[in-house]
Amino acid sequence: MLALRVALRNLSFRPVLTVVTLVVVGLAVAQAAVVLLLAQAVETSLVRASRPFDLLVGAKGSPTQLIMNAILLREAPVGNIPLAYFEKLRRDPRVASAVPLALGDSAYGTPLLGAGLALFALTDPATQEPY
Repeated sequence: MLALRVALRNLSFRPVLTVVTLVVVGLAVAQAAVVLLLAQAVETSLVRASRPFDLLVGAKGSPTQLIMNAILLREAPVGNIPLAYFEKLRRDPRVASAVPLALGDSAYGTPLLGAGLALFALTDPATQEPY
């Protein structure tokens, strides 16, 4: 009980320092909460965006760059696979659907995206809602 009384008395004798300390601690807690919420939102969005795709097939390059390019439509394109290889994948009986997606060109600084009509028929397997 004596320690609590001493602490409260010390806080009352230094009001400016007390307020500054409370503000700094509050900002630190708010920053930590914002970082955790943003990390959760990014993870949830990435999982939702990648749900319709069981497998990504792309040209040689970084797997991370392929994911960023094919799912999030960001980063530099990894290149395209030959059309004959895509057709072979499409005809494979183990493949439910194959969606062609090509990036690489731009017009006036805006990247162009080439996609097959099957891309627009994709639905979220969890909710069956179209993307």
